[in-house]
Amino acid sequence: MIVSFKSKFILLLLLPFLVLGIFFFDKITHFQLRKNDLQVMQSSMRQLEHTSELTYQLQKERDLAVNFTAYPSMSVENKLREQLQITDSVEAYYRAFIIENNLDTSDFSYLNTFQEIRESVINFSFETEQVESYYKDLIRNYLDLAASCGAGINTPMTREEIKAYLALSEAKEGFGEIRNIINRVLNSGSFQGLEYGLFSSEKGRFEYNLNTFIKHSSQNYRMRFQTDIERGAMINTLDIIYNCFETNSNDLEGFTSDYWWISSKGMCDHLYELQLLVVRNIKESLHTQQGNLQVEIYSLYLNFSLFLFGLLVPIAFVFKGFVKHFNRIDSVSN
Repeated sequence: MIVSFKSKFILLLLLPFLVLGIFFFDKITHFQLRKNDLQVMQSSMRQLEHTSELTYQLQKERDLAVNFTAYPSMSVENKLREQLQITDSVEAYYRAFIIENNLDTSDFSYLNTFQEIRESVINFSFETEQVESYYKDLIRNYLDLAASCGAGINTPMTREEIKAYLALSEAKEGFGEIRNIINRVLNSGSFQGLEYGLFSSEKGRFEYNLNTFIKHSSQNYRMRFQTDIERGAMINTLDIIYNCFETNSNDLEGFTSDYWWISSKGMCDHLYELQLLVVRNIKESLHTQQGNLQVEIYSLYLNFSLFLFGLLVPIAFVFKGFVKHFNRIDSVSN
């Protein structure tokens, strides 16, 4: 009976350690899982970066390819060939990243097929409308892939920024479509066939996504966007878009296709720079969150050690006293 009571007493003394251990283990596991989630999000963020860079180069290539097939010249052909080399370099880097990280390579089939199309563009094997359609499908694939990556980057600190980034990506693509339509209008002197309807649709999509970007943007992004407008290139470009929409091409003598091409390129660059700013902030936010979680984990280990030491010392004295007491009872019983 005495031995049984001693065992129960020892278990009773060990109970605080058990409760404390379970509590801290649960907390540490929770933080570690969150840290692992952030590591996955950082991987998705890197994929988003590579995907967005490839998309941007394909958009630049698309604009030059469409312009070249519609209005061929040696200068545009040289720019297109230079852009093809840049896109190839970015694509190779993208492929290496996907393979190195064991990610889904199903989109490689699109790129492999598209190599033949790109080579045929230089040889005038396709009409301008076909070229636009091919590039539009490929770029849409990577915009969707970017959206899929963005959906996996979901923390309270990044949720709005991701929405802003994806809206800006869609706005930039919508502007690319507008750029090529207006370029044709300025070269031909008027909208042809259903072009005005297509232009109006793309203009509405562009403005909707731009407003969505502003809605989900921080004050920092809004200020940067306003600064870009005030620089001149963006405001001039937006004025031309508005003028085309209002006049239905009846009064476009004040603009030339060359001026539009240069001005719109400046706007493309500003939008892309804004994208890079958002990406940089999201990466920094994920890095900060992961660092904070690591500090929390270290803090839990430290607190566990302090609590353990704080409990161990008094319990050791109590246990020592009761052992002496049990020993005296044993000696009296014997």
